[in-house]
Amino acid sequence: MVALFLIGTVHWCAAASADEGDFSPAAVKRGKEATVMVDLGKNGSGTGFLVHASGIFVTNRHVVERAPAGKPVTLVLNSGEETQRRVPARVILLSEDEDLALLKTDEPLKIEPLRLADGAALAELSRIAVLGYPFGKMLATGGDQSPAISINAGRVSALRKDGGVLERIQLDAATNPGNSGGPVMTADGGVVGVVVSSIRGANVNFAIPVRHVKKLIAQPVLSMRVPEMPFSKRAEVQEFELEIVPTTPVAEGSELVVHFGEAAKRRSFTAEKKDGKYRIKAAPLEPSPPLHLWLTAQVGVLRFRANVNDCPVKIGGKTVQLSEIRNMVTEGKIVKTTLGRFDEERGQFEVVDGRPTELPTLQSQINDATVDFEKATSLNISAYDLGTLNIPYELELKTKGRVVASARGRIPLTNPPAGLQQDERNSSSGMNFGRMFRRSRSMGAPDQELDLLTIYFLKDDVKSGTWERNKGKGLETKAVPAAWCESPVIPSRDYDLELEFVPSRNAEGELLIHLPIGRTHAMLRLNGSAKGFAKLDLAGQTQDGSGEVTIPPFEKGKELGVNVSVATQGENVRIFAQVGEAAPLMWMGKLKNLAEPKLANIAADRVAIGHAGLAMLLKTFTISAPDGSLRVLREWLSDHHPDSPQLVAAWELNYPWTGDGEG
Repeated sequence: MVALFLIGTVHWCAAASADEGDFSPAAVKRGKEATVMVDLGKNGSGTGFLVHASGIFVTNRHVVERAPAGKPVTLVLNSGEETQRRVPARVILLSEDEDLALLKTDEPLKIEPLRLADGAALAELSRIAVLGYPFGKMLATGGDQSPAISINAGRVSALRKDGGVLERIQLDAATNPGNSGGPVMTADGGVVGVVVSSIRGANVNFAIPVRHVKKLIAQPVLSMRVPEMPFSKRAEVQEFELEIVPTTPVAEGSELVVHFGEAAKRRSFTAEKKDGKYRIKAAPLEPSPPLHLWLTAQVGVLRFRANVNDCPVKIGGKTVQLSEIRNMVTEGKIVKTTLGRFDEERGQFEVVDGRPTELPTLQSQINDATVDFEKATSLNISAYDLGTLNIPYELELKTKGRVVASARGRIPLTNPPAGLQQDERNSSSGMNFGRMFRRSRSMGAPDQELDLLTIYFLKDDVKSGTWERNKGKGLETKAVPAAWCESPVIPSRDYDLELEFVPSRNAEGELLIHLPIGRTHAMLRLNGSAKGFAKLDLAGQTQDGSGEVTIPPFEKGKELGVNVSVATQGENVRIFAQVGEAAPLMWMGKLKNLAEPKLANIAADRVAIGHAGLAMLLKTFTISAPDGSLRVLREWLSDHHPDSPQLVAAWELNYPWTGDGEG
């Protein structure tokens, strides 16, 4: 197997291209008028631009997917000018294949959409300009004004292709957080790309070719106005309003169909058209069995942990589900109960005075003793398995039974119950009397996505006996034999790795990092010999001579850091790796181009750290995901105490988004 640095061949032009003239004032004026700041408030900002006269703007998916479901985003037109205007818009499409999204405003606009250029004449060294709002409001000069637009000129550095098809445009024009979603414009005012990402400090920036935007509006755009849907209402009938944005003509007699759920168990409904609007009344999910809850209570001097099923209880004169309660505390004669309803404006969960009543009573399995939880002075409630926290849906526009347009999306469920916490699972505190009552034999949570969890690695995680705990300092290896240690997560989307290790010997051995990517995988190899190198092993890819970089030889006692970022969008993959201060490694391509290598004794879908002939101390290893999409595996959530001698080491997995809040 050999490595590959970048796909495609870079054809540099020896002479200046035909568009060497200055950008015309008219083209710049049109670009400024049609480019907007996408303001998400505390969720950051990005850039977008008008692509259709019906009020459709395009931006990056990653800019707007952080916006609360059902809530409008704000588009700032003529930002920083006297004519500045803020208009509400809604997300009508999130692309599945590219990092693109469409926004729609119903406000009347006197703006001309930007022309989407052909792009066929684009070449290396072509002059371009990037329009946008780097760093969002940070560049505003004060008051209520938003910042003026930034226009950065540059050139096309490379055309990244796959099988001769342009997939990414590489630019040298400066981009920063906040530029995401902005147009890449040629001197004649045509848009050839949408800014999407950059490698900081390297002056390497990327844009999505505009052909992908054309594809999104080449058929009628279908959208559904998703209401805010609490987790507790997920199986109740609700009204949904649907919309057809006719970017192309829609035939008379066409019908709009909505499918809820995954393909195998989806529920289908045909929308009714009335007064020019499409609506359905439906329950997105069928009624499901009650949630299994883990209830911790302090009753007198005893502390109980027990399994109970979700059930209705009363609090403050109204009936709620037990799963809607997070905790109850008693302070003297005052009892306060916290519900799982998050108040966005106040930034906290709803708290009500009083205690829940009609709580379940637990009966001992071995005698007549009971526990009345209504006498508890404190309660904590969490769920084993929340199931899905969003409901997939698909819209189909049918003409004479034939699907002519479709769109997919997800309905996020708000205010879910609290999830099972690690300290609840691992703690062995409490009196033996509590063991007389019904409790779970297996307190592990099924597969789910969590925000923060500390996992303790057992001996079974290690593929041979060369990984050992070093008095709390980290995980240590012997030089031989080679061995793997697996992480207890499966990444379902983008993720980042950071690790620090200290070689125990000079110029010896290899560190291996196994990277699952969609349905396949890759390997990052760090060779610390006298002629040290790092390379991406891409499962049989053809070597193009640029697939590895030189790194210093491993030096005994000298710490070395490694950062890896894996991003997937549809069938597209980008891998970025930085080893110490060496030059970065990067590969961009298609999932289908990654073959399936044979792996020795490790699972293909797990992140894993391996070594070959390397004696080292692994100090830290963190896995993070921008959207929390690291799935914790059932078999790793076992009920072992942290001080157990069976443990090899404790590794922390941090899942929350770690960005800077800008698009």
